[in-house]
Amino acid sequence: MRGPTWQLAGFALAEVRLPEGVAAGISRLLDQAADELGPPPVQWEPAALDGTGIWQRYSSADTQAEAMLIVSGTAQAARALVDDRGLVTAAAVGVETGLRLRAALAEQLGREGWDPVGVSVTCGVALAVSRLLEATIDSAARALSIASTQAAGQLHEGGTRVAGFQWTRAVANGIEAAELAFAGFTAPVTGIEGSRGLVALQAPGADIATICAGLGQTWLLGELVAS
Repeated sequence: MRGPTWQLAGFALAEVRLPEGVAAGISRLLDQAADELGPPPVQWEPAALDGTGIWQRYSSADTQAEAMLIVSGTAQAARALVDDRGLVTAAAVGVETGLRLRAALAEQLGREGWDPVGVSVTCGVALAVSRLLEATIDSAARALSIASTQAAGQLHEGGTRVAGFQWTRAVANGIEAAELAFAGFTAPVTGIEGSRGLVALQAPGADIATICAGLGQTWLLGELVAS
């Protein structure tokens, strides 16, 4: 049986029927991200590091902040495509991926000193953009593995400018991971569960099985957009 990297990739690309209220909730997040954040800067300039900048509003690691970052990155990538009609669904599967990784790994990541946002946002954006690109499952799984190698950020940086910097880079890294994989960049398809993968190195002891439990049937996203 394929591991969670492949399962998440398959979920991200499958025909998805969003639960009632989820599509509307994601649409609201997209509108909010556009109004509040604008596109995340891929190349940092001194002005982008201003502590009063809009990206500094998200200085605490909560699921609302993560969702906003993921949908903003998805929207940024969509602007480069001719057809972005699948934007809401792509953002939805990206956020769901991020929420699932956070729920399964956050406690262990924190114990090891890693910021869960670096994992959830990078990986969520990678799969959202893979869906926008209409990638194959193999490509999406490679994108997730590429993203997982960049899923970092030290937890003690929370509340500082570094936090805003590393979270914004997480968005850019997720987009880049999807684009590299789509272009044929090689990578394993076990980035999450591999013996030297994300969980083993950054969240040892986490229950990998919980990442994909009920995937496609139970939506953590539903609780977020209802709150």
